[in-house]
Amino acid sequence: MSAHHNAREVLIAEAIGDLGRLLEQAEALQPALHESTQALINARIQLAEQFSTFDAHLLTLAQKAKVGTVKYVVARTEEAARQSVQAQNRAMADTAHTLFKAEITPALQRFASSLHELIKRADRPWEQWLTHAATASVASTITLALTIWAFGA
Repeated sequence: MSAHHNAREVLIAEAIGDLGRLLEQAEALQPALHESTQALINARIQLAEQFSTFDAHLLTLAQKAKVGTVKYVVARTEEAARQSVQAQNRAMADTAHTLFKAEITPALQRFASSLHELIKRADRPWEQWLTHAATASVASTITLALTIWAFGA
């Protein structure tokens, strides 16, 4: 049994020695773990600062994009409105021209022909007096003939 105890004691001694080495290695890792933890904390802080800078930059870009988009939409809307006004002006001018030709031109032509006739009459005023004189002569002749026939017969 002593061999058995000796082997067990040797194994226990080896296990204790291994445990001691493991503890020494764990203690040796503590400063490295502490440095690693501190480095991670510092990296997180730097990352948070960079994120805030990035976030502010992103907000600025988004604001510029919104302003640019609004300006673009306003410019396109103004251009479309200007083109629409020009098209309406052309359509109204064409309609007015068509109406003028269809409605006003014939009336003006009739008025012009009436004026032309008046001008012709103004150039020959004796025609009107001649017509009146002829009518009066015929009426007088008929009256005289009727009077002679009524009293003379």
